Amino acid sequence: VELTLRPRDGHGNLLGTGLSGQVKVALAGGRGIEGPADLGDGRYRFLLSVPKGDDPAVAIEIAGRPLFKGTLKELRAQSGG
Repeated sequence: VELTLRPRDGHGNLLGTGLSGQVKVALAGGRGIEGPADLGDGRYRFLLSVPKGDDPAVAIEIAGRPLFKGTLKELRAQSGG
């Protein structure tokens, strides 16, 4: 699963490039996560190793603040994708 994030603050400002250490994604059960890859335009891409049909819990944290905690299916529903 490919997950691309474009973190913004409350004023709509991008987190910016070079801050990949501030963007964290965790999957339940210590499952594999590759990234983030800094795309150089304020976006960060993660590759999640998830078997087809699985819907594990995922947590996203930006700059030490929780952004999302739920399942991949819930995340997809919130993103509209």
